[in-house]
Amino acid sequence: MKVTKQNITVITDKKNTIKKYYRDGDNIIKPPREVYTSTIHRNEIRAWKRHKLVFVNLSVILGEIRVISTLDLKKFQIANVSAYSDSLITIPPGIWYGFKGISEEAMIINLASEVHSEEELERISAQLGNFDWEQLT
Repeated sequence: MKVTKQNITVITDKKNTIKKYYRDGDNIIKPPREVYTSTIHRNEIRAWKRHKLVFVNLSVILGEIRVISTLDLKKFQIANVSAYSDSLITIPPGIWYGFKGISEEAMIINLASEVHSEEELERISAQLGNFDWEQLT
């Protein structure tokens, strides 16, 4: 499986904008069982993580980040995600991923397919692998 990017539903009228990240029947492989937000600041790096069971569905509701994913820590896929891109990134189990804050502050929403468990999550240092984090500005 690979990382995918899909558009979310955006409804705009004279009063406001509504962004729908998930609705029953949407094209998400595994529906969310836990939803949470987290913040990241400019140039902060959070990497590397790999889930054994969880499908991670990330979007950004404030600011901008770069999401980097890889199977082998050698070849990398980069996705730009911002509050204005109106997209949802799905990272299936078994793929290493990380992200870097691009804007002063960004807020990420994660629609995870399972409730968080440290036992099913692997972590390694951002310095491992052949990825040049400094290239992301």
